Amino acid sequence: MAIQKEMASDIASAPKERRLALINRLAAEYAQSHDATLRPRAEKIVALENIDVEPLPVKKAGPAAKGKKAA
Repeated sequence: MAIQKEMASDIASAPKERRLALINRLAAEYAQSHDATLRPRAEKIVALENIDVEPLPVKKAGPAAKGKKAA
């Protein structure tokens, strides 16, 4: 997202079929230059994704309440 905000004019001026490649290249450059700040967050995200969590039980909806009809 930071790349898209900073380089919006460059991305918009690129041909449509080359935009994704440009975004990927710019994102890779950004990641390399900001590695020290991005790495701790990325490691936390990966750790959270690898935790085996049992899903919470799904609550079943009870019968619909009978209320007054709108006038």
